[in-house]
Amino acid sequence: MQETCFYFNSNTSGSMIDYEGDQYTHHDDYFITSGSGQNQVVGNNAASLFCNMGPLFTCKTYFNSGYSGDSFKTLGGKRVNLPTWLKNNNASSESYYSGGCSGPGC
Repeated sequence: MQETCFYFNSNTSGSMIDYEGDQYTHHDDYFITSGSGQNQVVGNNAASLFCNMGPLFTCKTYFNSGYSGDSFKTLGGKRVNLPTWLKNNNASSESYYSGGCSGPGC
């Protein structure tokens, strides 16, 4: 399954939501699994993510809705804490075949 899983807490813990495909905004969605943060809005509340895809895919998280603003890339298969500037400041995300990614998070 190709999905981006966002978590309420650091170290991929707490409540989680999994997205299959791109999300124009995180502000209309809620953390759904049991644990800290369940039923909280995902937008501006995620601390970590799991890019649950193969290593040739990239998950990209944006500061603003609509895939805009500063972004952070994560290589498929990785569990990461969002960088300080993006932790609890996430607003949209996309995933795509990239042949791998380069830069922070890869």
